[in-house]
This record gives sequence, structure tokens and C-alpha cells, in this order.
Amino acid sequence: MIATTKTAQNFCELARVNTGSHMMDSGGASGRHWQQGAISETADKVTANVYDGKIEYLSVETAIHLDEHLYIDREATERFHDWCDERDPDNRESPLALMKRYAAEIMPDAAVTSDNSYNWDSPYSQVFQFVAASYEDFIYDDDALVMIQMHNGADVRGGYTEAVIAKPNSGFGEGFVEIYGADHEVRPYCQECYADAESVWDAVEKYDWTSKVSDDGATATLVCPDGHDATEYAVS
Repeated sequence: MIATTKTAQNFCELARVNTGSHMMDSGGASGRHWQQGAISETADKVTANVYDGKIEYLSVETAIHLDEHLYIDREATERFHDWCDERDPDNRESPLALMKRYAAEIMPDAAVTSDNSYNWDSPYSQVFQFVAASYEDFIYDDDALVMIQMHNGADVRGGYTEAVIAKPNSGFGEGFVEIYGADHEVRPYCQECYADAESVWDAVEKYDWTSKVSDDGATATLVCPDGHDATEYAVS
């Protein structure tokens, strides 16, 4: 059964919910995220994008990363959707505006934060936006209200799912930290000589790292300046 926002049990399912299309968007016939194949929960979280036989950059599969750190609270999500139906029966408000209104009503006087992963230099394979409300710093608050929309369309301006409410899989806000914390997943690091870099570009351009691709093109490996095979990645 094809998942909807109201039935998706995790972010792998949510990331393939049909969010429709528009004749003016850039998705063509099949270029939207929701039109791609299902995301396996056992798929590689970090993959290499290869060009001309070299690793160009690394990507973090958004849904797998979020599922590692967060879970969708179905009951809380249903309460939010019921609230939206009551407050905005004619669908005149934007989903983001409703998320902010709900946060203000459920947690009065809490600090409300909103952001879109498109707005920062993230390695995520798929964009999402969120609203978080907390009486502390939401990153460290397990009781924070966090609402997330996956971007399943083509153009980043549209094609978002309805919001779901997420909770951390582990204590002390570790799940929420990972909303911003995917960068460490793509930092080159060699366990043999401890060489590292901020990014693949830094590693190659500043510190003489290289890369190689397997004969079948299925995997690619970063090689540190001392010649050690640092990390092997599946090629996306």
C-alpha cells in the first residue's frame, strides 16, 4: 500500500508520499522525489556522487538519517491534523503558518524556531523543513514540539508533505541535534593515520586526498594523502 502522510510509519515512507505535480514545475514526467523508488531502511546512509571517475561529493540519505534519530508520533500527528481541520477548514493558510500557530497555541510563550534544510549547506539528499517549539533550546529538549515536512516534489518552493510530529529515539535531545548534525557524516577521515578534512572538496583541493572507483562502478573509495583507503562508499 502506498503511504500517505496520515499512514507513513517512518521517514523512509514519508519521503515517498505523493505530493502531486504542477505543469510549471521542473519535475518533468518522473523527476520528483515521490516518483522515485522506495527507500529501503537498510540502504546505505552515505553515498558517493561520482563524476569522471572521481568522487565529487558525498550525500546523506535524508530519510534514513532522520529515522535513525527520530520517530513519527502518530497520535500527536493526528491531533495536529484534527486541529488544522478545525482552525483552517478552507485550507487558506500555508502549512508552515499552521505549524507556527499550533506551536504557539500548544506551547504558549515558548521559543519557536523554523528552518528549511535548503537554507544551509547540508549534505542531505532530500530537503525538509521544520518548526520547533521549546521553553529551552529545542536541540537539547526531549519535550520540544518538532513538526517536519518532507519535500517530495521537484522545485523547492512546493511539493511538501503535510507535517508530522517527531520525537527523539534517544534521550537528551540527541535526535534533534541531528537535524543540523549531518555534516559529520560526510567528513573524510582515515582511521589509520587520523587524517581528516571538512569536506571532499577540502580533502582533494587542499590536502591531496584522492579517490578511486571500483571496476564495476558500484563503489568508490577515498584515499588519504598517505595512501590509505579511508572509506568506501556505494555510488549513488
